[in-house]
Amino acid sequence: MISQVDVLIFFITLVASAVFTAFVRRELLEADIRDNPIVSEHRQKSGSPTMGGLGILLGVCFIALLLSQATFTFSNSYLMVVTIFMVVAGIFGIFDDLLGFKVKEYQKVVRNDGSEAVQIGLLSLQPGEEARIASEKAKADYAKIVEEEHKLTLIDEIPIKSETTETEKIITQIILACFLILPGFIPSTIFGFDIGLLIIPVAIFAIIGSINSVNLIDGMDGLAAGIIAIASIASALYASVTTGSVASLPFVVIAGASVGFLVLNHYPAKVFMGDTGSYALGAGYMAAALIGNTFATNPEFIGSYPGITDISVVDAITKVFQSGPEGWGNVLVNVVFGAWFGRVLLQTGIADALIRKAVELGGDKPVIICVLLSTVTTAIFSTLFGAGAVVAIGVIILPILMSLGIPKTLSIGSFMMSVGAGMYLNPVLTGQFLGFFLGEDGKQLI
Repeated sequence: MISQVDVLIFFITLVASAVFTAFVRRELLEADIRDNPIVSEHRQKSGSPTMGGLGILLGVCFIALLLSQATFTFSNSYLMVVTIFMVVAGIFGIFDDLLGFKVKEYQKVVRNDGSEAVQIGLLSLQPGEEARIASEKAKADYAKIVEEEHKLTLIDEIPIKSETTETEKIITQIILACFLILPGFIPSTIFGFDIGLLIIPVAIFAIIGSINSVNLIDGMDGLAAGIIAIASIASALYASVTTGSVASLPFVVIAGASVGFLVLNHYPAKVFMGDTGSYALGAGYMAAALIGNTFATNPEFIGSYPGITDISVVDAITKVFQSGPEGWGNVLVNVVFGAWFGRVLLQTGIADALIRKAVELGGDKPVIICVLLSTVTTAIFSTLFGAGAVVAIGVIILPILMSLGIPKTLSIGSFMMSVGAGMYLNPVLTGQFLGFFLGEDGKQLI
């Protein structure tokens, strides 16, 4: 059955997902990233933030990183694979959500305020009925019936979102499935039968079906997250009985993240998951099921972990809240002081002064200036890190390089490679790497 550790992980994930969802909702409101449904019955939801699935992803990533620091008796690689696949799927979903913010057209909504039925397009509007002018024939009839004869009244204009076609979505989801299939994470055995290469189309069909299923039911407040939570809890119970906590762990995490999201997604919903969430949950659930099949059909694995569910709550709390954060001490110190020093370098004008000195030393020789600026950029990013710093330095260096006649591709290439070279020497990033990536014996890999 579900162990005490799994219950603890469920509640930690629930709280983390709820907190991150609230944070994401606030940021989405600030950025004015809101839903604008075109279905009349859902118009009251207009203005609620979408892309709330980012909160789910952050909650899952948080617990995965937390558990990666804890020295449980079982491996967390299974959860890490599912988490990475959810992040990749969420990125695909983000692109789909962002495309939806582009308005393709505004469709007019008309109402029959007269006493007789009016034919427009293929519809016959009875008195008091409303209709959206969507078909080409209705658009052709609009000018005559509404603007000239005034038989119908224009009452609203609804923005129609840009969307990818069904074919494009299927192709995208097939590519997404390849991220899980090509590395060989999925076993070729199902229910004890080895089907060989047939596992490839089976896995692709399963992943596409799962993503679209979650996407389709994401039309009512709390429906998608609620169903995934129930399905994940049931799968976790089954997996814990047949294989132990290793196979049930991803389902426990997904269930906790879904329930945490429901805190703000239950009726009346204050945030929607969008394609970001539906892609991540659908892909994550099916990935956990497909990879978990490895453990369910492998008796040797089951026999090799006889005491896998015998960890007490006290041990779990010690491992998660003590052993995990202990490995982050040097990382936090590096991040805090490195970020402080980087901001000082940027805001005091030291970085700008170094750049201008390099230009002065180079004189009127573009090649020498390019080499000097690349060297200065490498030195700067040995202390700075983050997208904001790249933009702040790039808006200074790139115009200088291009004004000297250096081609755009060469200018951008040299700048980005210099940024990368500096980050290799950055003690903050090195400290993060050493803190998170440890060997099986608990020692650092490098």
